[in-house]
Amino acid sequence: MKKSALLFITTLIFFSACSSMPKDEKAQLVTTGRTQSALQLERGNNEYRWNNYESALNLYNKALASASAVDWQEGIIRSFVQISRTLDQLNRPDEAFTYVELASQLLEGLDSPVLQVLVINRRSEWSLFQENMEEALSIIETAIEEGEKISTEEAGESWRIKAAILKRMDQFYLALEAVEEAEQIDSKGPYLAELASDYYIKGSLHSVMGNYPEAVKNMEKALEKDKFIENSAGIALDLFGLSRIYEKSGDIEMSQLYLKRLYLVNLYANPGTVPEKLLQNENSQPELTEWTSLFETGQN
Repeated sequence: MKKSALLFITTLIFFSACSSMPKDEKAQLVTTGRTQSALQLERGNNEYRWNNYESALNLYNKALASASAVDWQEGIIRSFVQISRTLDQLNRPDEAFTYVELASQLLEGLDSPVLQVLVINRRSEWSLFQENMEEALSIIETAIEEGEKISTEEAGESWRIKAAILKRMDQFYLALEAVEEAEQIDSKGPYLAELASDYYIKGSLHSVMGNYPEAVKNMEKALEKDKFIENSAGIALDLFGLSRIYEKSGDIEMSQLYLKRLYLVNLYANPGTVPEKLLQNENSQPELTEWTSLFETGQN
């Protein structure tokens, strides 16, 4: 199970004491570094969601440089965390852990429960990547305890990570309880993307347990949230999940319908990166290959 990401860009700002620039423009320049960094962070996140990890890593490093140039501590820590996540996806665990340590060091002297939970979440996630389930579970319990002090998306993330750990340990009912805790937290704030993730995980768990009607119900809820915020990468994941659920339940016709919708999302939202698993799905052949050939002609 791999997870999710965040990052920033390079910007140096120079001010002139005798500048005739209007005050509002001067104020705007003061936050240019942080604004650019946050922008690169979100762009990196988008690349990460599409599994374009090398591109995401490049954007995250730019975000780190930008945040560092203006000593934006939150930006630096969030960059370290996302770089660590991406390095795990690239199978570079030692480097990934180094960035977790760097983020932890910068937390010293900062009174930020939110960043504290963020970094502990990443520590637990790193252990999960290394298949050290007991350690990951112990660490995430600390994050959950610390998360009681905050009401941001990091608190819900802790419960989702716990659900992922428990799912890996085949403790599906406990995993379901954990993600329902995340859902309660995320439903109280403006965290629609996170809420979509909660529903996706619930759908996945119900599917594993063979409860296909509930799996479809929750996956459709995830799709509804992702469509509302136009999160194309999330939409693609939801559509693939629905296709797999219908395939497992024996409804191949519905499975193919969702594969066709998924194909179009991939084709136009992330050009040139239609996953091979989609085109090679044995239950989608030959119909999907025949159908998609119509669009391949238009793309050339």
